[in-house]
Amino acid sequence: MNDKETSRRRFIKYAGISTTGALLSKAAQAADSPVHADFNDLNEEQKEFMHRYEKWMDEFTGVVRLLKKDPENPDYKQKMEVATEKAHLFKSEIAEHMKDKNFAAVYMASIKRVKAEI
Repeated sequence: MNDKETSRRRFIKYAGISTTGALLSKAAQAADSPVHADFNDLNEEQKEFMHRYEKWMDEFTGVVRLLKKDPENPDYKQKMEVATEKAHLFKSEIAEHMKDKNFAAVYMASIKRVKAEI
């Protein structure tokens, strides 16, 4: 394993992405269903959640970009810690919403951009 792969793994672990693996697996299974991923298919509570979650994803991807440019910057590391803490607050809501196949499909489509950043 080269240094780049090691740093990437350390970063992903640091960002807390690995803690949502079970949820992503469940979402991936649901995304294989023929459900169309569209916010209009969500109920009002799910729409509100996805708007909050996408706002967080924008913040998170911004921090990822900063860390890619300067991974040792202590301010960026602090911003990542804050973003990661916020992510943990979403876990229970995500778990509950993931029971709905429409939500799971929308969720998987929306997190693709975060995965692309990492």
